[in-house]
Amino acid sequence: MCIRDRYDLGKWALQINDEVNSADSLNYLLELLNKNPNLVVELQAHTDTRGGDEANRILSDKRAKTCKDYLIANGIAADRLESKGFGETTTLVSDAQIAAMATNEEKEAGHQKNRRTEFAILRFDYVPKE
Repeated sequence: MCIRDRYDLGKWALQINDEVNSADSLNYLLELLNKNPNLVVELQAHTDTRGGDEANRILSDKRAKTCKDYLIANGIAADRLESKGFGETTTLVSDAQIAAMATNEEKEAGHQKNRRTEFAILRFDYVPKE
């Protein structure tokens, strides 16, 4: 499932400004985890294709960790969360699709869709610690 966290190019901090609040989508996941205390999830972060493969993998690792840290800071046990960066390996909008877009604004929006964090439910068997 996708949580629409947004990132500036080359950054891993959550976007929080007049137009975007990445914490809103993380709060959705936070609520889901609070309502389902037996869930264990993996935060999977992605980049666009600009930059090198290794740099994008490292960047996506940092993005996934930022989301994990946010959830831990809001009361979710660290052992319920895994984080993984996928770099540019799984884009939603291909470079060919972006190149075919008419304006730079459209192209940047295409790149932005690739800079995202998703989560996957890994297990339903977590036992909360007392």
